[in-house]
Amino acid sequence: MHYHSDVAHGITVIEDLAAAMIRAAQLLEDVPAGTHRRLIAPSSNPTLGEIAEFTHEHLGTRPRRPLSLPRWTTRVAGVFERSMYELNQLAPIWYSPCVIETGEFAKDLGTTDWREGVTQML
Repeated sequence: MHYHSDVAHGITVIEDLAAAMIRAAQLLEDVPAGTHRRLIAPSSNPTLGEIAEFTHEHLGTRPRRPLSLPRWTTRVAGVFERSMYELNQLAPIWYSPCVIETGEFAKDLGTTDWREGVTQML
């Protein structure tokens, strides 16, 4: 099995999520209770390697590749520790692309570049 930090992962900048939540409330204001509609917040899909590289460049630190644990390690640890069990259950999203396609919502609200989101968190 291959362990990848070079597969795309969807991330949403916090301010984009907040704007999406406000807009969703406005759009659903007149919708009857019990009605369901899926609205996806604006997101981008960098790889974990790209995020790590950008973070190191921004901080001026020596670049390091993200560490990928073999899946068996979280499976074994999960026998004894609940959070490791849950992490192992989420493994498929870390070992293969997990792309978020934002659609119309992103066109209305715009999408903050993921690099700006990382900068805000630092």
